[in-house]
Amino acid sequence: MAFRFRDVYDHMARYADEAMLFQERVTGIHEVNLATVSNRLNSVMKVLTVMSTIFLPLTVLTGMWGMNIPVPHFPGGSPESQFWWITGMMVVIAAAMLAFFRRNKWI
Repeated sequence: MAFRFRDVYDHMARYADEAMLFQERVTGIHEVNLATVSNRLNSVMKVLTVMSTIFLPLTVLTGMWGMNIPVPHFPGGSPESQFWWITGMMVVIAAAMLAFFRRNKWI
């Protein structure tokens, strides 16, 4: 009887070793998956940060020149020319920031 129980014990020990091996493999696969998801999240966050950084000064400009108080005027006193001055400034600021980010390889 002892011989048969020793055989059963050997089989159970082998199954336990295989279960530990499979557990280590699954843990490794899970860690790789988490690293991939984290890298993807980092790239998305980088794009969102660049977009918000570009739109921050544009929001400040539109907020300042959208108020109903006297603010500095640009050459050509008509309201239509003021609109085009502000629009031009916004385009220049956005283009300069995009160029800066691309030069530094942030986007």
